[in-house]
Amino acid sequence: MNKTLVALSIMIGFQSSVLANEVELLCGNTIDVKAKETTGKRLIQIEEGKIVSITKTSKIGANTVDLSDYTCLPGLIDMHVHLTSQSSPSSYSEGFRLNPSDFAYRAAFYAKKTLQAGFTSVRNLGDDGTVTKSLRDAINQGIATGPRIFTAGKSLATT
Repeated sequence: MNKTLVALSIMIGFQSSVLANEVELLCGNTIDVKAKETTGKRLIQIEEGKIVSITKTSKIGANTVDLSDYTCLPGLIDMHVHLTSQSSPSSYSEGFRLNPSDFAYRAAFYAKKTLQAGFTSVRNLGDDGTVTKSLRDAINQGIATGPRIFTAGKSLATT
């Protein structure tokens, strides 16, 4: 089994009652993307869904999630997504066959899948102008699960 885990990004991204207060992640290894190196065992303290400290200590408390067999890395960012659809041979015809509610359900499904893949932020480059705005707000309110969404709203394209 691959011991690299995007645990940090998933734990931070999920809107759960556990993260509403305080939690600690004990990571067996961490990746420092600025220094381009692994930094060894670290304790990551999270309050209200935000990282407040990363220390070398390896104490385990009541709110500690033991990930000491895994490597934690920062959440990934996808700068070009369309959460309301997925490229496929039927993508074009779906624009005629599906209604806005179908696209909203798909967007919620793809947002959750995207977060579970380790992407904690996405830039959505367009939809009908309403779906990803509403999904973004639902995620921020804890009603839906997904990454932080920066959305363009209505797609701009040639006709």
